[in-house]
Parts: sequence; structure tokens; C-alpha cells
Amino acid sequence: MCRALPAAATPVAAIEVPTFAPTPPAPRRPAPARPCVTDGVPFAVRQSRVAMARRSVVTGARRRLDPVVWAPRGGRCARPLVVFSHGHHGAPSSCGDLCPCLARAGFLVVAPRHADRAADRVPLQAGERVDDVTFVLDHLRGPYDRQRIGVAGHSFGGRTAGEIGAQDPRVRAVVSLAGTAAHGTMASTRAGQAAAFGGR
Repeated sequence: MCRALPAAATPVAAIEVPTFAPTPPAPRRPAPARPCVTDGVPFAVRQSRVAMARRSVVTGARRRLDPVVWAPRGGRCARPLVVFSHGHHGAPSSCGDLCPCLARAGFLVVAPRHADRAADRVPLQAGERVDDVTFVLDHLRGPYDRQRIGVAGHSFGGRTAGEIGAQDPRVRAVVSLAGTAAHGTMASTRAGQAAAFGGR
């Protein structure tokens, strides 16, 4: 037979159980693309220009970005977005072959102008270019799929694409043509897919 404890018995001290922070959930994967993204390929393409400018945090001067936009005609789905970054002292027109081709395949393509300054060191120019792309992503209006954003670039634009892919979690894909960012930067990219194509 069990005996009851005396009324005056000292209570047993509570054991402190350590608590742990909950495991963060896995990043949410985008849902499968809706059929109208590719349904109807090749699309007719409409080209336009958007008035856009920002204030440089390096010089304080106004930087006109005025991106060129290639948009597929037809279909009512939100298009995947590709931001194209041109080469050093280049222009959005350098994307005159690739960007319309992507738009015919169903992508919305936006190519801002980077006002590269020869007097600035490369790290400063690289930072300005990343700010240019970030500004476009922050201020681009109109319907597009915000779960499917990629950045592509050529030469210095390829480096820009690598840098923005490592810094901005909105970017899901990076394509660097003939010019990547530093190996460490590309290795730390948060984009779901990264590709680099060298050239001579």
C-alpha cells in the first residue's frame, strides 16, 4: 500500500527544460507555371520605354534608367520577368536580339540603362548598377509574376546579375553572359538556378 507524503514535505524543485527556436520553414517554391505562359508561342512582341530615374547614393546625381520593355502580346497570365543588364558603357539596345527572343517565348523583359562613369572605380560602378536593378524591381508597375524573377546580363552586366542574385531574395534565376561576379558572390547567390557562360 502506498503511503501519502507528509503534509510538510518540501516540494521537489521544477526541472527547467531548455527551449529551442522552431526550425524555419523551407522556402516556398513557386507553383507550376500557368499554361498561358507558353500557350501561343511564339508571341508577337510590343516594345516600349518606361520613364524612370533615381537619385545616386554615391554622387547624389539623378540617374535616368528609362528601361526598354519587351512584352509578349496575348494571354492574360502574369508573365515571368527578366531584367537585362547591359555591358560597361553599353545601352539597352545591346539586348536587341536576345530580349525580343525571350519575349516571344512568353517572358516580360525589362532592360534599364546604366549610366556608367569612367571616373569611378569598378566597385562603385558595380554598386550603382545593383541599385539600378533593385530600383527597377521596386518600382516596376503592371502585371508580372513576382514569384518568377530572373536577372540576365552581358559582360559587366553579367557581374551585375551575379551581384543582384546574391543580394536580393526576389531573384530566382541568374544568367551571366561572358562576365560573372566573383566566385564567392556567385556561390552565395540566393537564386534557385545560376548559369555562367564564358566567351572570348
